[in-house]
Amino acid sequence: MSTTSTNMSTSRIRLAALLLLCAAATGCAIHEGDERHVNPPTLGAELTDLQAALDEGVITEQEHAEIKRRLIRAQSR
Repeated sequence: MSTTSTNMSTSRIRLAALLLLCAAATGCAIHEGDERHVNPPTLGAELTDLQAALDEGVITEQEHAEIKRRLIRAQSR
């Protein structure tokens, strides 16, 4: 496998791990009777998780910038 293919595979794995981490860590469920209400994560919480992933070396600065741009764009829609 070439270095480029290896780097792309590693980036995809990192991105998948980050997305799973964000999904698992930021969804907050509230139970009221038989109904369940899920509060979606706030932009601030997602950006905090994203920064933590960068600080811990899970993602690169380039991946951080791209994901941050996507999060902010999605919030403004």
